[in-house]
This record gives sequence, structure tokens and C-alpha cells, in this order.
Amino acid sequence: MAAHTALAGQLGVSEELLDALYHIDTHRHLFTARELVALRFAEIMTTSARDIDEELWDELQAHFDDGEIIELTMVIGLFNCFNRFADALQIEPPARSQGKGEAQRSSGEKKDTNAYGHERGATEGPD
Repeated sequence: MAAHTALAGQLGVSEELLDALYHIDTHRHLFTARELVALRFAEIMTTSARDIDEELWDELQAHFDDGEIIELTMVIGLFNCFNRFADALQIEPPARSQGKGEAQRSSGEKKDTNAYGHERGATEGPD
């Protein structure tokens, strides 16, 4: 996610919001209900796509139409491809400003779990 947050920062997304993405559970107030369900979908799709259940589909359909769900799924899949590509080739993202939490993350902080109980950075094996 570091490469994408660096790009988001360059496009004007605040450090507060970027940092909140690492701890959504304690920063829920910064996101709309629509954003929260999209973020939850992205996390589960990235870490354990087979765990997407009817409850999550219902939440998605309450906030997005079918075309938007397809687009969201495609974008998440595409960025997962970018991440795996960069990880396999050990491509380092451009540095963003060293905010309070960023220095710790970039110095090899151990991966933790997100607000949905999934390990950050974990991916499933080949499907």
C-alpha cells in the first residue's frame, strides 16, 4: 500500500487520512459509511477473498450499484496485481514525508491486523 499512499499524498490526500487507513478501527469517523464498506471489501478481497459473505454483499449493494461493484472489484484486483508485481521485484515506493507513524512503518514494523481481523499485507495463495 505504501506506493499507493505515496501517490495519494502527491495528489493532495492528507497525512491524517493516509495514516487512518492503517488503523481504520480507531479512525472510523474520518470515513463515510460508503467508504467504510468499500475499504472492508478491499481488505477482505485482498487477504481472503473467499471470506466475502452475503452480509458484505448486502452492504455493498446498499451503497453501490452493480456497475460500481464491478468497477470497485476490478480496481482492487488491479492494485493487488501491482502490489504483487512490485513485491516480487522488490520495487521500493517513492518516499513520502516521514510523518509520525510512517517512520515506524518504513523501518520494518511488524504487520498487524486491521479493523476486520485480517492480517495487513497477507495474501491468499494462488486460486
